[in-house]
Amino acid sequence: MIRSETLFATAKKERKTIVVDFDNTIAKDAFPLVGKPMPGVKKALEKLIDAGYEVVVYTCRMTRNEGTTKAESNEQKELISEWLKENEIPYTKIEDGMEGKPRALFTIDDRNLEYHGGDDWEHLSSYILSQGT
Repeated sequence: MIRSETLFATAKKERKTIVVDFDNTIAKDAFPLVGKPMPGVKKALEKLIDAGYEVVVYTCRMTRNEGTTKAESNEQKELISEWLKENEIPYTKIEDGMEGKPRALFTIDDRNLEYHGGDDWEHLSSYILSQGT
């Protein structure tokens, strides 16, 4: 049996978690290299961490698919970690996604569309189709 205190404690922790994509969100996209920091990212993440949020960096660079080895995934994680340190970009942890998508109150990603409930699917599908990609 799950106790209500456990559920509420989990919910409170999730409310303070923000997942942030790496390429073209924290750093300019230059894959397989890493570009320069995006304008304003350092100051914004500092504010969030100072306000008590956990900032989780989550990226497809470490996804083990299509033949990517564990060693290659680990190399990408180390590359990101070193880049974040060198550029003094604050974060709480880097998530490799091996346990699935991290739970968060907000996700910040350059390829994100926000679902607003109800019949918002018509708006979302129309927007995607209008992009012509």
